[in-house]
Amino acid sequence: MTKITFYAGMKVIGGTIIDVVYNDSRVIFDCGFTVNFDKSLEKASKSKILNNIFQEDSFPVLDGVFAKKDIEKHNIVPYEERDKKNTAFLVSHMHLDHMGALGLIHENLPVYVTEDSLKLYNGLCKIGDEVVGSKPNLKAVATDKAFKVGDIEVTLIEVDHDVIGACGFKISTPDGEIAYSGDLRLHGLDSNKTLDFANKVRGIDVLIIEGVTISFLQENIDDIISTKDTKEEFNTEIQVIDNIKERAFNNDGVTVVNLYNRNIDRINNLIDMVNQNDKILVLEDNTAKLMKEVTGRDDYKVLQLDKEEIINGIDINEINKNPNKYILQLSYENTSLIKDIKGNTIYLHANGVPLGDYDEKYQILLDILEGYGVDFEVVGSGGHASPENLKHIAEIVQPKNLVPIHSFAPERFRIDESKQILPELGSTYILKDGEMILED
Repeated sequence: MTKITFYAGMKVIGGTIIDVVYNDSRVIFDCGFTVNFDKSLEKASKSKILNNIFQEDSFPVLDGVFAKKDIEKHNIVPYEERDKKNTAFLVSHMHLDHMGALGLIHENLPVYVTEDSLKLYNGLCKIGDEVVGSKPNLKAVATDKAFKVGDIEVTLIEVDHDVIGACGFKISTPDGEIAYSGDLRLHGLDSNKTLDFANKVRGIDVLIIEGVTISFLQENIDDIISTKDTKEEFNTEIQVIDNIKERAFNNDGVTVVNLYNRNIDRINNLIDMVNQNDKILVLEDNTAKLMKEVTGRDDYKVLQLDKEEIINGIDINEINKNPNKYILQLSYENTSLIKDIKGNTIYLHANGVPLGDYDEKYQILLDILEGYGVDFEVVGSGGHASPENLKHIAEIVQPKNLVPIHSFAPERFRIDESKQILPELGSTYILKDGEMILED
């Protein structure tokens, strides 16, 4: 008998935790937090962190995955006493809301990821950006090649998202097949990956799919026309770089760009654009180290914040000698450096932290920049498919059961060809003959 249990991530954006169980085999995906992790606990013991996240409901109480010594205060079956001997985690991509809790599970639990995701995570560790807790047991597997977790067969399938290594899954048991989209889009540089994923799982029994942009849909999804094309209000990745280029070349001062350093492809494209157009890109030290580790590239300058010499280093004083020559990548934490930059600085927000006005730091950033007299502009491109694109993807797949999650309004996501399933937190469904049957 195959069971699917939905622990977290149903009516929120982030923190998806679902498992599929067949006999003594179990796969769990993903492994992130439903709310932002309290960074004051970064150095705390795993038991203290688990106490906190259970109280805050930022991670579900799961049997069979935590070390006994870390959950002594809780009525939870520890990993050492699990009844599902063949248990593994699957992680779709290296964003915190999908993998931030990996260091809290038992160190022996295998965690399967794509090769690019492992490469990115190793790079993050080099700059001190590893997950809290202990080192996770990450195992890279090739995409499009099935492997076994006990009696469950799993295939990782690439999708396009705003981080390298992103994938969805196809999970097969003798009772049926389940696909999970992870996070995906059609307006990135590799939209064909997402379309290929949809075609590879066409006609599947169950499609569990993200619906982030459906959360903000103003009209009835039945009234929108599905398409693989990109609407004007959705910047493509190419447009992001073109917009940065246009602003930088029409500015006589430094162009500051705030982007997420895990978006390796975007930084690669930014480096290429700058090097081809007689400008100089300056990256923060951690971003430079990450790029060097993941891609091997070093054809950029590195922002030097102290007197200690670094390879390819450049400080603000040197930048000030010819400010319109430079595009400077700057994170929120280093915003105060802008006050030392001469000339007409502009600030381009390209999906860096803070991401939006739901984060209190976003308004703080705007206030700081206004105080400095710096113009602010959003030039980013999101990692989630538009409602029209999501509908197109689902219509390609034509699953028997459509399960929208990772959305504030999953009930809005439906297509005519499929039965819509809206799981409640903690609910379990039995998969039988292509049907999802709610367990009593």
